[in-house]
Amino acid sequence: MAPRSHVCCVPFPGAGHAVNMFNIAVTLANPNMPVHTFVLSRREAEKWLAATGQSKNDYVTIEVLADGKWEDWHADQAMDYFRLLQSPEFSTAVEAAVLAVEEAFPEDVCAALVFNPTMGSLGSVASRRGLRPYLLVPTPYYMIRVGSCHSEGVPLTTKHLLNGIGGSETPVEVEVGDAMDLTTPMWYQVIKPLFENSAGLIYSNTNIGLEGGEFQQPHLPTRNDALKPVFMVGPILPQWYENALEDPTAKDEYLAKAAEKDPCIQFLDAHQPKSVVYIALGSHVELEQWQAEAIIKNLRKHNVRWILLYRNDTQSMRQALGGDDIHDGVVTPWAPQLEIMMHSAIKCVLSHGGFGTMVEGVYAGQCFITSPCASDQFIDSKVMLNLGISLGTLAVNKHVSVAQMPKMVPIWSDDSGKHVEKLFDHVFGTSDGDRALQTAREASLALRRRMKEAKMQDGVTRLEDLRKDITSVS
Repeated sequence: MAPRSHVCCVPFPGAGHAVNMFNIAVTLANPNMPVHTFVLSRREAEKWLAATGQSKNDYVTIEVLADGKWEDWHADQAMDYFRLLQSPEFSTAVEAAVLAVEEAFPEDVCAALVFNPTMGSLGSVASRRGLRPYLLVPTPYYMIRVGSCHSEGVPLTTKHLLNGIGGSETPVEVEVGDAMDLTTPMWYQVIKPLFENSAGLIYSNTNIGLEGGEFQQPHLPTRNDALKPVFMVGPILPQWYENALEDPTAKDEYLAKAAEKDPCIQFLDAHQPKSVVYIALGSHVELEQWQAEAIIKNLRKHNVRWILLYRNDTQSMRQALGGDDIHDGVVTPWAPQLEIMMHSAIKCVLSHGGFGTMVEGVYAGQCFITSPCASDQFIDSKVMLNLGISLGTLAVNKHVSVAQMPKMVPIWSDDSGKHVEKLFDHVFGTSDGDRALQTAREASLALRRRMKEAKMQDGVTRLEDLRKDITSVS
């Protein structure tokens, strides 16, 4: 009997990134390829695994690092993540976990280590243990491609055109600074070497339906030929979600179950189709309180209902918006995003423009307004505008990397909220705005069709290519 090839996965300890990793783990794992996920916290990991919505896979295990030392660890600032994930203590814990797998399965092969690009020290762990290192990239490929155009002395305002994104005949005009995190010392010193020395790059949320047939954008300068094979195996979404618009039976069951206890779904159930704006800025970005108040003020101006996901100091935010007298919305520290996205009462999604939320919204046929902050959010916002999925953006790019942010909040133009008011007056207060919302939904559905077709034609092949590449070490 041939030895099995074990894969070790290390999720980044943040909801969106971690769900991506668990999606990959569940998708890869089979009797011949068990997958071990090394986590800081079992409690959080079980939440992330459940959040994938994937069916249970008996060949995926959760294994807690350092005997649970970090079970209750929490990052107060973005840099806290990087300090821990790049520390010798973290890499030692991961290496010990790999060694434990090797000792538990002496007849098999521990073949690969899959991790986030910010985990700079894990490349050496893979090298010492003889594992093939793969990076799970949470962004779209086009961000990495734009970032590869940067070199010393290149202004961040240097413009480039992305061709064929989402099948569009109109190029997307972007700036190098839209991929800000790929221009910093951390990128050059820690992350870029990982890219160049990896066995391959795994993209779980994208495919050529979005990226275009010539996704490597050969016309762009400074093409990085050191990048290893690219495995676009996505978007990996729960089956009920991926096919909900064709077969709503499972979707209806999920929404009904959520409605039993979740106030957001209960609120949506009480409202008419396309009447509620969902406001959520991802796992790490948070609106300033005055920004959230400005958004709600302008929605109330047009009698638009809303759900506001606000994690930090939720009670204070709720009181600022009316406390117990709130009847036109919900303020919540947590929301079942997939179920909300699929609810017929959603009118529009106001998001940070993050890639995961973008793809989830596209698969639900939703339209967007964005308030980007960092990472891929500015470039994704431009892509959504180009494809007609977004009706506008509230934030400006001041070229601040995640590592430089004491807290991740979007920066708005200094105009006393006039831009927000003008955009909302048009979108939510005019018949032209109603038509624009419907046109944006249709554009979202068109991209959804492209991405589903590309996954059917190409995704399975890329997944098998990845499995073959992993087992080549054997």
